[in-house]
Amino acid sequence: MFLIQIKSLKPLSSQGFLSGKFPDYEKLIPQSFVHSIVIDKNTMHDVVNRISSISQDNIPIKLDFESGRIVVSMNIREVGSSSEDFPVSYGEENIQIAFDPDFLKEGLSVIEDDKITFNIVEPLKPVMIKSLKNEDVLYLLMPIRIS
Repeated sequence: MFLIQIKSLKPLSSQGFLSGKFPDYEKLIPQSFVHSIVIDKNTMHDVVNRISSISQDNIPIKLDFESGRIVVSMNIREVGSSSEDFPVSYGEENIQIAFDPDFLKEGLSVIEDDKITFNIVEPLKPVMIKSLKNEDVLYLLMPIRIS
């Protein structure tokens, strides 16, 4: 997980320590997307914070993109489940995608614009989150496989 400035493609920040060679992150950035969904960042951040409040280790947060809305949910067998939805301008096929809630929250917090785009190729490919106003900053987020 890292933040990149597009003009120079140099990392602005990174998290964690890697042993060995740094990955070629340019190859991870998809060249085209099937879905680009404009989302109110503050609403998304607030919903993700509320839903992930029941979070435990290694439990992903699920995003279901449906016609006209996003459903954000988390299910923990021993604790229970939490779900909340909010409106979004999206009318294509339903997409279910899951992320580590901490990485998703971090990505939402580093982008300073009110509107963001979720750029999706498919549910298991890297998702690019970008500001609508500042095209120079992107957040690349790897989804988690769910059953």
